[in-house]
Amino acid sequence: MNDFDDDDDVFDEIILRRLSGADLPEMSLDAYRRWIVDVEPPTDAQIEAFADYVAGARSWYKHLPLTPLGTPFQFYIDPYAGRDRVVLASGEMRLLERTNETAAFHYSWMTTADYRERFGCLAFACGKGSALFEDAVLGDEPVLVDYNCRFPELRISETAAERLSGEIDEAGACRLTALVHPHATTDFLVSQLASRKWPPSGQEEPAIGTWALILEWWRKGQEARNAEGESASHASDDPVLVSLVEQEKARQHRAMVEAMQRMRSVAFPGAFPQTSERKDQQ
Repeated sequence: MNDFDDDDDVFDEIILRRLSGADLPEMSLDAYRRWIVDVEPPTDAQIEAFADYVAGARSWYKHLPLTPLGTPFQFYIDPYAGRDRVVLASGEMRLLERTNETAAFHYSWMTTADYRERFGCLAFACGKGSALFEDAVLGDEPVLVDYNCRFPELRISETAAERLSGEIDEAGACRLTALVHPHATTDFLVSQLASRKWPPSGQEEPAIGTWALILEWWRKGQEARNAEGESASHASDDPVLVSLVEQEKARQHRAMVEAMQRMRSVAFPGAFPQTSERKDQQ
């Protein structure tokens, strides 16, 4: 199994474009609702659990920005969520159940049964994470590709796929930053702040919300440390910073949960009332 960044020379640009779903037709909302008609809507507990899972599903602290605009994430319902996707040399795809006999290919791996029990048929997509590829053998030299976490592709058959409905795409969207990941601790944050000048020169994105408070905390601390000739080595223990980081992680968790709840309301209008107008994620 390889866990690599976009610029690694593993698959060429043509293959990555094919896997991105950029040329797929869009599935209408009515067709999407028919496609998921046999799916049980995710419960609130499953939504909460999925938000926790997604926070650590990839090394987001390596791939996402710290600044509050963040990176788009997409949440949606996929009847095949939790299955392995095996692409054959012919281009056909097989959607296979993950069982206890299936080889685990990533730290976030789990059996299909476990996935469905914990998360139902919830799925997510983010184009900024690392892609996961694994060479496998199934008949005629297939390649196992776990790319659907990068692009929300709806696999309607072994040879055909469509893009997510625009209404679902909009309802299930939120933006996250590097601080969503469990490894994005105060130590990590201080090391990032100390390694560069904040705000970076030419930065157009305004510092807002908790991030603005973190930068103000850093600026004041730097002035005091410079005056006293101290380093930032113990800054990560400051209870003010600890509280701010906890607040930001909680905000991003809420952003994911609210996105999934909005999406659920649009996907299952008979089971859940439509939510009110979208709140500002920042």
